[in-house]
Amino acid sequence: MTRLLGAFQFLTILPIRRSTCAPGEAAAYFPLVGAAIGLCGAGVHLLLSRAIPPSISALLALLTMAVLSGALHEDGLADCADAFGGGRTADKIQAILKDSRIGAFGALALIFSIGLRWQAIGQINEHLLESLAAAGALSRAAQVGLGWISRPAGEGSGKMFALSLSTPRAVAAILLAIAIAVPLGVIALPAVVGSAGLTLIARDYFERHLGGVTGDCCGALSQVVEGFVLLLCASIW
Repeated sequence: MTRLLGAFQFLTILPIRRSTCAPGEAAAYFPLVGAAIGLCGAGVHLLLSRAIPPSISALLALLTMAVLSGALHEDGLADCADAFGGGRTADKIQAILKDSRIGAFGALALIFSIGLRWQAIGQINEHLLESLAAAGALSRAAQVGLGWISRPAGEGSGKMFALSLSTPRAVAAILLAIAIAVPLGVIALPAVVGSAGLTLIARDYFERHLGGVTGDCCGALSQVVEGFVLLLCASIW
C-alpha cells in the first residue's frame, strides 16, 4: 500500500500527505496510476459528449488527464524539446533542461502533442476506456523502462528515480502495462512492441546526446508513447 500511494503521490496531484517511498520503489505501480488517469479522462469524455460536441469533450478529457498528473510529463516534453532543439553539447543541453522557461521548440512540442492526442481521443468511437487505460499504462511503463535501461545524467529526480529502481520493479511495471493493454485485442501487440521500440530509440538518442537520461527525458518519452498508442487506436477504431 505504501508503494501504491507513493506512485499516486509522485505521478498525480492527489493530496497524499503521508510519507511513502522513493519514486523508483513505487515504479511497479506506475502503469496502474497511468491507467487510472486515462480512465478518468475517458469518463469525462463519455459523460460530456452526451451534452456537448465530442471534439470539445475530447479536449476537456485531455485537460482532465493533464491536471490530474500535474502536467508533469508535458513539462518534461517541453523542456526536452527546448534542450535538444537548442543545445549542441551535453553541457548546453543540461543547462537548458534546468531553465524553467519555455522556448519555441518547447511550445511547438506541446502544441503538437496536445493536438495529436486531442484529435486521436475524439476519433476513437469504440473501446475508449480500453484505449485510454492502455495509453496511460504503456506510457508510464515506458518511462520506467527508460530509467531501467539507461544511465542517469546529472542530478535531480531522474537520478533519484534510477538509483531506487530495481530490475524486479521494472519488470513488474512492464508486465502490468502489458496486462492492461491486452483488452485492446489486435492492437495490443503493435501497441506494446511500438512502445518498446520508442523506448529503445529514446535511450539511444539521449545517451548519444546527453550521456544518459534525466527525469525530463522520461517524461518526454511518456508523452510520445501516449500519443503513439492513442493514434494507433484512433487509426483502427
